[in-house]
Amino acid sequence: MTPRTITQSLHDLQSGALTATALLDEVEAAADRWDSSLGVYLYRSGQAAWAEAEQVDARRERGEALGPLAGIPLGIKDVIATYGAPTTAQSLIARDPKVDAPTVARLRAAGAVVTGKTSTMEYALGFNDPDKPFPMPRNPWDSLRWTGGSSSGTGSGIAAGFFLGGLGTDTAGSVRMPAAWCGVTGHKPTYGVVPRTGVFPLGWTYDHVGPLARTAEDCALLLSVIAGPDGQDPAATGHGFAYSPEPVRPLRGLRIALAVDPLEVSTAEVCRLTREAAEVFAAAEAVVTEIRLPHYAEGVDVTMLGLAAEALTFDDIDLVLSPTASRPAPLVDGLDFDEVVAMLQTAYWNATGNPALSVPMGLADGMPVGLQIVGRPHADQLVLDAGRHFQDLTDHHLRRPDLTEDER
Repeated sequence: MTPRTITQSLHDLQSGALTATALLDEVEAAADRWDSSLGVYLYRSGQAAWAEAEQVDARRERGEALGPLAGIPLGIKDVIATYGAPTTAQSLIARDPKVDAPTVARLRAAGAVVTGKTSTMEYALGFNDPDKPFPMPRNPWDSLRWTGGSSSGTGSGIAAGFFLGGLGTDTAGSVRMPAAWCGVTGHKPTYGVVPRTGVFPLGWTYDHVGPLARTAEDCALLLSVIAGPDGQDPAATGHGFAYSPEPVRPLRGLRIALAVDPLEVSTAEVCRLTREAAEVFAAAEAVVTEIRLPHYAEGVDVTMLGLAAEALTFDDIDLVLSPTASRPAPLVDGLDFDEVVAMLQTAYWNATGNPALSVPMGLADGMPVGLQIVGRPHADQLVLDAGRHFQDLTDHHLRRPDLTEDER
């Protein structure tokens, strides 16, 4: 069965082929069946979600105007404040603010159905502590493997069909990493495009709030709802984001650079898939070249990264491609922080603030891996358009894990 996307589901909801309550019943049934094994949810909204879905159906039946996400079930990472649901940052000492963060409030105003809070790790850093009463997120493609973090439950839940999209946060790759390893799509917007008010901070200079969903188009729609200043986050800019039903810019003539540095530390399969992905763009008449990124090996040096951000505003490249991670998801048992950090090809772009998207690019050793597409600051539209074109030309994003009783 082809997995549901947000945009297709909205079409079905608007045409009457689907109701919000029927859609919620479908995703809740998947969660009922598999969440005990996958550890997606910290908290499920239950009756509150049903009330939201029923209200959408009633308003639609009365012919009332509805928001752009009316009836779409979404999961919210546990570091993002959500009214009516605990926000713990998966810590025993965190103070629950008991309000909606602006991003969550905007999703509700758009008609989204919040199905619950999704698992992460304590304050979105490190790994899950088995001695604490929080779920251990596991990968729906192989429950012996990790989802990636720290937006773990959101990435896993989309892949497993528990909801159609959701929010994560990304300080060094925490949206893109679970997106890549769970076979879905995740976008880290340009720094400041989405307000971080109501989010437990990890690294204030690098923290981003971003959407995860099945497709780049779905992420674009979610970004259009959550983007824009809120008057509280001093880093939030005046740049909103407008969703378009079609990509704004064609691939023909687009100048794309394949980053060599990440390939040199990636497995042979990930290298092959990344080069094949670059060939998809080249076949669509984009101009693809290879580059080395400024000071990539010294990526922890903030000064050098600041210079790199400015260097990446030269006029001869529109986008940069790389693998999101150098290898597929590791096993849960024996996770090593330094080894996982070494796998990531994401953190560089948190320090520069550039928009970066991870889209599925195929399977390596039977597990999903992601292609990272990076643009200039505030070129979120172009980055998401490139992801949409890639997904128009490939079907990697439509693959889903085989959740069978035997495997769980």
